[in-house]
Amino acid sequence: MLFRSTIFYIGLALITIIYGTIAPISAPLMSYRMRLRVGCLWCWAVVGWLRLSCGVKLVIEGRENIPKDGSTVLVMANHQSSPETFVLQSLFFPAVPILKKELLKIPFFGWGAWVSKPIGIDRGKPRQALAQMMEKGEKRLTSGTSVIIYPEGTRNDYPTIGKFARGGAQLAKRAGVKAIPVAHNAGAVWPARTFKKSPGIFKVVIGEAIDTSESSVAEITQSARDWIVEQNL
Repeated sequence: MLFRSTIFYIGLALITIIYGTIAPISAPLMSYRMRLRVGCLWCWAVVGWLRLSCGVKLVIEGRENIPKDGSTVLVMANHQSSPETFVLQSLFFPAVPILKKELLKIPFFGWGAWVSKPIGIDRGKPRQALAQMMEKGEKRLTSGTSVIIYPEGTRNDYPTIGKFARGGAQLAKRAGVKAIPVAHNAGAVWPARTFKKSPGIFKVVIGEAIDTSESSVAEITQSARDWIVEQNL
């Protein structure tokens, strides 16, 4: 798998360099929605290349739980690696992730990500980060764009599911939107902080929406985590 992983990273670099160069230049000529659509093409290109080069097949369950009426949602997913970030942003289009702002400084990758206006926060300043997340997140959710958050706050090695912070549930209640839990096993095929990729099934399961208006922040957070753990991926 070392050879195939090397081939994957070469392709990933080329895809990202092309997108990270063209997207920022052409962004002024596109509507915000079109920018997000182009970003989805980048995401699917990476996922497709992962399958071709490393034999990782994507399987998605629960598509019927994605809103069809254009309503926005707060997506709450476990965090293990990188492929889930590509897939979720495309599945819940139009959507943006909450991420650490340092990622936006990475050449090409950060430039390309910047085009979609993700919610970048400074994790070194927790209080300020929470305020930024609430303000920017609510603005996105109330203007037609769903928001994706990884409540663990960092990547955990597969199959560990860490403790969930309550910020995501708090944002959902504040914006008056439902929360959708998503479980996956990305770390099984693309382990975090490792070079080698493993062939296999990358499974994503989308849960039913949680009505945040009838539950407390603590209950929403616990419900989402419990559901993800129950999927046993």
